[in-house]
Amino acid sequence: MESVDAEIRDWSLGAAIDDQLRHHRAGAGAELKAMQRLQRESRSHT
Repeated sequence: MESVDAEIRDWSLGAAIDDQLRHHRAGAGAELKAMQRLQRESRSHT
């Protein structure tokens, strides 16, 4: 039973890490798009 509990904890930790990485990648992607949009807008005003 102890090994089953350890496997569940490992799976839960892995799932939490995957979720956090997905969140960070999504945030970084949105930030990059916003920066690119600002660059395009600043170039169009010059």
